[in-house]
Amino acid sequence: MKTLLNQQTVKIYHNLADENEFQFIMGRLGGEDRLKKNCPELYKILHYSSKQERRVANGLTTAPLLKSSLPEGDNYGLEDSIGIRTLNYDIQTNVYTSSGMSMVEENKSLAIIGQLYDKTNNQSLDGFAVGVSDAHNLEGESLCKSSSLIKSNDYEFQAISTFYKIVKDKDGHERLVSETHETDALKVLGKNNIVEKLVVKDPMPKNHPGAKKTVLYYNNRTGKGCDYYYNNVNTKDNKVEVNIDFSGSVTFMKGFSPIYVDKNKDFMLQLVDKGAANFNMSFWNKIEWAISDRTLSWKFPSNWHDWLDSSQFHLTNDAQFYCKMYVETEKGIAIPITISSMDIEHKDPSYCAINPIKIEWGCFAKGTRILMADYSEKFIEEIRQGDQIKIQGSSAIVTEVIRGREETLAMIGTERGKCICVTRDHPMLTQGGWKRADELSAADILEMYDGRDSIKELHLIEYNKEVFSVRIDSEEALVAEGFYTGDFGCQNRIGKKKEQPSQKKEGYQQELEALVAELNREMKYNGRE
Repeated sequence: MKTLLNQQTVKIYHNLADENEFQFIMGRLGGEDRLKKNCPELYKILHYSSKQERRVANGLTTAPLLKSSLPEGDNYGLEDSIGIRTLNYDIQTNVYTSSGMSMVEENKSLAIIGQLYDKTNNQSLDGFAVGVSDAHNLEGESLCKSSSLIKSNDYEFQAISTFYKIVKDKDGHERLVSETHETDALKVLGKNNIVEKLVVKDPMPKNHPGAKKTVLYYNNRTGKGCDYYYNNVNTKDNKVEVNIDFSGSVTFMKGFSPIYVDKNKDFMLQLVDKGAANFNMSFWNKIEWAISDRTLSWKFPSNWHDWLDSSQFHLTNDAQFYCKMYVETEKGIAIPITISSMDIEHKDPSYCAINPIKIEWGCFAKGTRILMADYSEKFIEEIRQGDQIKIQGSSAIVTEVIRGREETLAMIGTERGKCICVTRDHPMLTQGGWKRADELSAADILEMYDGRDSIKELHLIEYNKEVFSVRIDSEEALVAEGFYTGDFGCQNRIGKKKEQPSQKKEGYQQELEALVAELNREMKYNGRE
């Protein structure tokens, strides 16, 4: 059968100065007449973008960035993650595709328009259009029941998605940038699934069977309570090195013997949150590959050598795991396999759904000592109403002692070896002002009794015991374990995390959201673009 699977996923970064590409984007957004009538501000932005890109082509200005500005360095920091995530098929259930945008920086407007095709029978199956304003992430999906497909011995499917975002240029003008991705997947040949079995051994909840997340500890001194323990994670120059195990195997149908994985054919291995941490391709030769008959196995090095800014590591980090690789076979056909923790369940044997990743890092401590007015120390549970305690520049009287029970606590460790255990919403004094413990990141500088100190370790622990706090007759910080922290009153003043005030959406944002909603209804109704 004719196939395009020896090509990687096609990606077109649109140049709106090109008339054909300009008309293509115009058509994807519903046509010029509709845009001119219903979306005048969006129409204006589209024409402005075309005009500016013509100026770029003539050397009169510089091209816009398709990606967010990133820190300089060797594979350092998160990158925008844009692409078709999955293209799955199961003979008993459905054909399914998903596309997503995960952006480092919050964007004014994001949109995705996608289609799903049965390429073998030249049949349009489904489409979607989604849009969102002032967001980091956007996901879209299409689904078609297998029972509605034209009967065939072979099935090759195609997904096409166009991704849009509106950005500001250096002059403060809104511009539209876009790219289109196309990907094919041969799923069935002679009524048999080409991939028989896909197994992921790592990362999995090895110590917590049935758990909803796979827990990783970075630099935890005990290593208990986790599935993977990495003791010597590099933390230097305000960076943290990504560590995570990844191993598994894929087995193909008879007649399809694997040869190798092509790293240049749309290979991706990522941790995705607000943007993506990508596998450093310079480590490719350290991957352990093994082939036995129709089975290909792999084991990736656990130290990805992707450095993330320490400000991206908080008390606990929840990340989505994603991998796509094309396996070259003796048939001359590259077969894609996908492994993802992005809350997508499917019976496609070339797709494996795994748990999200939870990264915790830090040390373990116990007991909280409070500095008294006479410079002695007392455990928090020994303090009584009327006691005098040390505060910044003076002393204060304890007016109330509070007791309660907490299931989890935040552990904070500093470069100079100080360590404290507090509730997640407890206020800590930093160089930038008060922050809740669960708002701290490894980049924060803490105000300490003996001078400023940087955070080395952050960690959430199970506690399930009684906790204590005090209220004092001052708004100054008290001293606990050498940290400047707030009392119970300060904790209540800071309170819960403040919600961002709702902002009125700009005209083009409202237009784009209304437009994609209308396009989505039309595509779902017609089953085609």
